Amino acid sequence: MNKGITLQEEFLTPELQEEVLPLLGNHHEEIEHYKDLEINVGWGVYQKLADAGKVKIYTARRDGVLVGYAVFVITPNLHYSVWQAVQDVFYVDPGERGAMLGTKLIKFAEECLAKLEIQSIYHSVNVVHDFGPLLKRQGYIHTENIYTKRI
Repeated sequence: MNKGITLQEEFLTPELQEEVLPLLGNHHEEIEHYKDLEINVGWGVYQKLADAGKVKIYTARRDGVLVGYAVFVITPNLHYSVWQAVQDVFYVDPGERGAMLGTKLIKFAEECLAKLEIQSIYHSVNVVHDFGPLLKRQGYIHTENIYTKRI
């Protein structure tokens, strides 16, 4: 593990919400296709899902400072009898990417999700910052493309 780096599961708290906002702003600037959309996180929805055990938050910190996050929604697959984790957001500060922190955060999340008996993990990969090659190196397969239209 990198010096000063800790990976952990965290609960959705007001403190974490405040702490994530600067990174979320950077994340938005980096990948959002519709730049005119303002960040307006549905914290109430997140909290209800988290209280029901349906949102899992994994973080990366350097010397206690948040530098990355991976958030998954836990749901049954509506076509198969399996539980899945669907990545909602995944971000690592650009200054930390060369240290393979993204790989470590993904592996950590996988280990935690496996303990919950999750059978499938789905990652959304933005075309602006395609981390698909990183996922492929970890055994993921490219199964789907998503198209967006603003109406």
